[in-house]
Amino acid sequence: MLRVYIGTVLEKWYPSTVLVAPDPPAFAAARGSCACRLASSVEVLMAGAAEDEKGAAGENFAPTRSERQAKHPLEQAENIAGTSNVPLSATMFQAAMDVMSMPIAPDADAVANQAELEAQRQALLHGAADIARAQQELNITLCEYNAAHGFVSVSANPARPTLPQLSEVDDVGEIKNMDCGLPSGSFEIRAKKIRKAQEHFPPLHYWAHKFVEKCNGLPIAIVCIGRLLSFKSATFLEWENVYRTLEMKFTNNFILDMNIILKVSLEDLPHNMKNCFLYCCMFPENHVMQRKWLVRLWVAEGFIEASEHKTLEEVAEDYLTELINRCLLLEVKRNESGYVDDFQMHDILRVLALSKAREENFCIVLDYSRTHLIGKARRLSIQRGDIAHLAESVPHLRSLLVFQNSLTFGSLRSFSRSVKLMSVLNLQDSSIEGLPNEVFDLFNLRFLGLRRTKIANLSRHIGRLQNLLVLDAWKSKITNLPVEITRLCKLTHLIVTMKPLIPSMQYVPSIGVPAPISGMCSLASLQTLLLVESSSEMVNYLGALVLLRSFSISKVQGRHCEKLFIAITNMVHLTRLGIHAYDDEEVLQLDALNPPPLLQKIFLQGKLDNEPLPRFFLSIGTLKSLSILRLVWSKLQEDMSCYLEELHQLVKLQLYDAFDGNKINFRATSFQKLRVLKIWGAPHLRQITIERGALPSLVNLKLLLCPELKLLPGGIEHVSTLEELTLNSTAEELVERVRQKREEIISHVQRVYVGFVRNGELAAERIQ
Repeated sequence: MLRVYIGTVLEKWYPSTVLVAPDPPAFAAARGSCACRLASSVEVLMAGAAEDEKGAAGENFAPTRSERQAKHPLEQAENIAGTSNVPLSATMFQAAMDVMSMPIAPDADAVANQAELEAQRQALLHGAADIARAQQELNITLCEYNAAHGFVSVSANPARPTLPQLSEVDDVGEIKNMDCGLPSGSFEIRAKKIRKAQEHFPPLHYWAHKFVEKCNGLPIAIVCIGRLLSFKSATFLEWENVYRTLEMKFTNNFILDMNIILKVSLEDLPHNMKNCFLYCCMFPENHVMQRKWLVRLWVAEGFIEASEHKTLEEVAEDYLTELINRCLLLEVKRNESGYVDDFQMHDILRVLALSKAREENFCIVLDYSRTHLIGKARRLSIQRGDIAHLAESVPHLRSLLVFQNSLTFGSLRSFSRSVKLMSVLNLQDSSIEGLPNEVFDLFNLRFLGLRRTKIANLSRHIGRLQNLLVLDAWKSKITNLPVEITRLCKLTHLIVTMKPLIPSMQYVPSIGVPAPISGMCSLASLQTLLLVESSSEMVNYLGALVLLRSFSISKVQGRHCEKLFIAITNMVHLTRLGIHAYDDEEVLQLDALNPPPLLQKIFLQGKLDNEPLPRFFLSIGTLKSLSILRLVWSKLQEDMSCYLEELHQLVKLQLYDAFDGNKINFRATSFQKLRVLKIWGAPHLRQITIERGALPSLVNLKLLLCPELKLLPGGIEHVSTLEELTLNSTAEELVERVRQKREEIISHVQRVYVGFVRNGELAAERIQ
């Protein structure tokens, strides 16, 4: 019988992936037999690494993707569900082998037989090459996944009897490399997600080894077990109880066992937090969720318990942090202040959550082929298909989340007529251009999401929605707010902004909308107000909104400033403040502004008067939480830059058409915490100097639309933390030197981008 073995050698730039092939490939496994353990022949297995070891997977990685486009077979939904299909490559190989193993008749044409055998041999070679490429793509994907999530590759089973003793458990969750003829460090892992036992807990070593072995090297399983143990007492009995609970539920099916591990971790959650977790499975696979938006949905759903000293949103953020700490949600992006802004649900966890949600009638994710599965589910996520034909069958529905563009006015009307108890309606990114009046009859509605829709007008009937907490129309087409909106006394978040679609290389700010004036006092529960237009009458009523946490106002004129700033001073809970002048010639009179003590972000758009400016910078310099400052149209002169340096807490500084001088000098002690510096539009800037010791934490530097800048910042070689540099529309000679890699002083920078103009907008290409 002919057997074909395929092997691949990984490139040196993926040093952390380990392939172990101690025995010949099992053809039954290749055919997809469920009785065969997928990892019996070739194992690509990983374990979680600590956050402080993100570089363990190698220093030469290109930037990793925020989303995985390919998945390991063990992570694919059809395998998790316990089904499998015969691989095409296996069928092709078997057919070729059958032909080649057939006896040749004595009277057969020798030339024809030789040609047929040669054709089959070539087919086998091509198939082998395809498998080798697919395997290498899988290895590359796994390495990118490891690097993105802080995992390092590991031998699947340290106690496997068919191998020499490759490793031993040196500490709880830590397997160290032994001499086995492989490159040093190939098998080294630190599965630190399993709780580290100190030296005075020696009995836990045994259970740590057992847990790692039981996880079969699957990273998400190790992570979940580790986080589960981290919330248990570090005692032998407690860990044994967890292990026995798992063992009682285990089967001989590897995939099902992984589901059991994840399920036990899920069942350990408090009830409200479990609801928050299950809610995340309503979003499409690989969907990136945003913190503030999801927190408001959770509050509207009623998942959050009230706390005496915190708002519901703050409690919800604590829940989110807990879910991320338990590794039930995956962090995608943190902002400059250290908060998680974007996150995802792991594919395997999503499959488990969907199963649990269907079992409990919590929610259903619908596509056009599974309308019969809705049953008594209280929440519905539409990812494909129309909702019109569902109207009569879901009167019990509480929430509708739409993730597609085919929703029509008529289908939403018929749906709203039947579903009277709905509390959450999210139409984000849908193509609908108006809301039927039936929507405003949904008395229980608490969340109305219109983000990035084409809806241009809100009906006066919105005043009927007496229980509405959130109206989110960020980047919509809405141009004004009806006066009836002031009847919504429970409203906590009012977000209505427009973003002009103007091809421009200059910074284009968002536009606010006119708001009702006299009734603003009745909206005293507001925590978020973005983005209303200012007027002489409007600023008189803003002082009543003392609970605001986030506030932005546009079209501010100099004559509005005194009363506006007095109102802002009363907003003692304010953390985010945006003040946009009427145009780029309007001067903001900052001398009357006494900033609230909890401010974290300040966005000022307008010309700043030089006389009160030093006092203003000194006053915001006393804010202990201030981390982000954006100045637009400020026309700062060179002598003002020294006052900016007094803002010691800044983590991000953006100057958009804000600097009018010839040079900027960063002194040795300036901006010790600054991580992001962006200068966009400095027409006269010729020189930037960074003294040794300045900007010691800088990670990202962007210099855009600085046409007179012919040299890189002097002293940039001392900024060892710099990871990314972008030059866009600076002097052509500087761009050319960087493009030709003739600037040695930035050789330590990992990513260098050079910009160009495309279709009237700025774009960039990576140089190094």
